[in-house]
Amino acid sequence: KEWASPSPARAKLVAQLETMEAATRSNKHSAFAGCDASTRAAWEAQLKGLKLPKVPSEGAASAFVAATLGSPEGYLAYQALRLCSAGDENSSKGLDIVGADVVQRGPRTATIAAWMASSAQIKFDDRGLKMNELLANGNLPMSEGARFQQQRQGVIAKIEENEGSVVISFKRVVEPREDCIKWKETDHIETFRADGSPLYRRECLKWGIVKMDLTAEPLEVGKVMAQGLKPGMYLVGIEGFAIVATASAKSTKPIWVFGGSVK
Repeated sequence: KEWASPSPARAKLVAQLETMEAATRSNKHSAFAGCDASTRAAWEAQLKGLKLPKVPSEGAASAFVAATLGSPEGYLAYQALRLCSAGDENSSKGLDIVGADVVQRGPRTATIAAWMASSAQIKFDDRGLKMNELLANGNLPMSEGARFQQQRQGVIAKIEENEGSVVISFKRVVEPREDCIKWKETDHIETFRADGSPLYRRECLKWGIVKMDLTAEPLEVGKVMAQGLKPGMYLVGIEGFAIVATASAKSTKPIWVFGGSVK
């Protein structure tokens, strides 16, 4: 019933996403003309009414997917912006971080979303059976792998354009850490390299304090999905995707999420 008679606000978001899907199918740059401003405005309007969590040291992707894409309106607005970025920029960096648990569009996908939202409460007679495994067996489009990649985070040093995308570099961080400074190689094979040669286990003989470079690797993301980011902000992301930013390294209050500024 809810999807058969959508509210005017939801119907507008559905129409916007349908336009972006049609543009994607057309495979023409001209079909994406002007999509940046309109899709971002719709996404930022969704962010405006949300109570966002503090930025965690780990698991930011999952935390902010749950906080921002848990409603049909959030999903519709975000997906339109993502498709605009992937198509308008001709970028391969349009990573889809949305999993089946937050896809809410139409009766069937809304039902799947409801299952996932209540998965912690669902108890199976078979104690070894879990909701994620059940859905995976149905060949549903899960993107959990993307959400649990290792985080890259730090103060933005510079943002450089690169053929429709941008490369975000982080401020260098060097800290004293205890590390092994002398070791011996044993005859125990730990694993094999890609070329087939053995890698032997090492045993540490001496520990010491060394200066360790902890600077995160640069992130390359679609230009549209990086709008609003500036040097000096503290950014958390994963490979190919910027998740959330705060005003500085000392703040945990989000001011930018998934391509939109929080106002």
